[in-house]
Amino acid sequence: MRSSAQPSHPIARAGIALGALLVLPAAPARAQPPDPPGALPYDVGFDRQQFPWSMVLAATPDGERVAYTVRRIPADSNLGARYLPNGTPTSAVGSRIVITDRAGRSVDLCPGGNCWRPVWSPDGRRLAFYSDRD
Repeated sequence: MRSSAQPSHPIARAGIALGALLVLPAAPARAQPPDPPGALPYDVGFDRQQFPWSMVLAATPDGERVAYTVRRIPADSNLGARYLPNGTPTSAVGSRIVITDRAGRSVDLCPGGNCWRPVWSPDGRRLAFYSDRD
């Protein structure tokens, strides 16, 4: 004979076990430790920027600045053709030029359109590059 103190149906036993879990005090949540010094922020670490395969670093003759191409391909890009209708190679779609100095300050030179293949003038005062920006 069964004891009347224990429920005989498995669902009833599961309900009692679940009720016991709800009554138990929850363990206090531990605070997540702070990021170590120099850790990359999440948005930077998982960004989809890339350096194009044909990228060349262009340094000024005095070595004070360097220009380079960074590429973030737009999600709506159709890269099936070799060139866009305006003549831009599809390998340059989403490219822009960044200039960084020795102090680590960076300037995005081409915030609109596509810009690629930077080269400094011999005196290091001017930068030439391809662009489809209007």
